[in-house]
Amino acid sequence: MTTILFLDDLLVAQRRDTVRLLGRPRWVPVSTLDDILCDGTWNRPTVFPLPEGGYRALYNGVTYEDGRRVPLGLMVAESRDGVSWSKPDLSARVPLPDRRLPNQVYTMHYGGPVFHDPADPDPDRRLKVLHST
Repeated sequence: MTTILFLDDLLVAQRRDTVRLLGRPRWVPVSTLDDILCDGTWNRPTVFPLPEGGYRALYNGVTYEDGRRVPLGLMVAESRDGVSWSKPDLSARVPLPDRRLPNQVYTMHYGGPVFHDPADPDPDRRLKVLHST
């Protein structure tokens, strides 16, 4: 049996001669990317494989100051095995004038989740984000 780390439900739904059964979910804390700053509206991270091996996750962060919601923008987490996650310090690599956290990669006020497009021929354009001001 093969372990599938990140299941694309669309691929399962498109299968023929497949019967889907409801199982009993089991939470595995060690494999959970958990961040108290994860925005409840867009808290599904985009996870994609890195060319050098391992995985990267991008997700939106939010904090609260004086009872007001303050969007932080995109946060980054990385994993070698897709199970254990760490949050890298990007302060030296990604300069942000309004950085609040070391793993913050982009500041935006209102944006959607990130989409990774592996088919884009330009590696610098493979990440897409819907952003509005």
